[in-house]
Amino acid sequence: MKKSTFAKLVDREMRKHPHTKKRADFLWNYYKVDLDLLGLSLPVQRGRFKLGYKEIAEFPPEKQAEYWFHVWSKSGLMESLSQAVFFFEKWALDRKKLLKRGDIENVFDPLWPYLTKMIDRCNNWVHSDGLSGLLSAAVEERPARYALLKKWNRDKNPWRRRQSIVALHFYSRFRTKPLPSSKTLPLIRNLLHDDHFYVQRGVGWALRECHNVDPKTAFRFIEKHIADIPPIGYFAAVENFDAKTKARLKEKRLKARAKKSHTAR
Repeated sequence: MKKSTFAKLVDREMRKHPHTKKRADFLWNYYKVDLDLLGLSLPVQRGRFKLGYKEIAEFPPEKQAEYWFHVWSKSGLMESLSQAVFFFEKWALDRKKLLKRGDIENVFDPLWPYLTKMIDRCNNWVHSDGLSGLLSAAVEERPARYALLKKWNRDKNPWRRRQSIVALHFYSRFRTKPLPSSKTLPLIRNLLHDDHFYVQRGVGWALRECHNVDPKTAFRFIEKHIADIPPIGYFAAVENFDAKTKARLKEKRLKARAKKSHTAR
């Protein structure tokens, strides 16, 4: 089967599921995605992936990856791109089992070239988060891969910038050897004044996870930059703090932002 034929097949399979324009329009307003959207629920999408695609089922995973990367690159349907993300998630899980048995030496070497290219097509937080989980685990496996996150931190593409901080600890509870604050906080600091909505939100999520890993250092960072953390990210950054701490930080933030505003006049 040609890769282009397989991509069309995946699109058809997605469209077989019941869907309505009303739900698709509602979710489009939520995702703001530059793709066609059916509005299928995540359980429905994952359920279809679990059924498998017999057309390529006999291929080794390395060959299947080529087909799924083509789906990711060429399909215009959001749910089809999600099927591709599910494949790479499953491939990573399958390789983890092989690693535990001692059959392979690492998990992400064959996935890494695909994952780092897939970000170029990413234009929504759903797919971005799916890639973040894989990228974060890949960086944990080989810390030298952090160099790419550092490079993306200054990239013109906002989804690369977002990955540079969200993939640092996605999520911290899944990391056994998390990156140190000396590597994570400088990247977050660089994006405190980023004007992209989803990068701003990523700043908050990244700070929250950094605090889970290194509470004292992250808290000092939040206090120091209390006036600079973007509003959309601030609430995520402090969401796990107790009420008393939140109130104290809120007061400090209001004063710091008022002073900053006055000085800028």
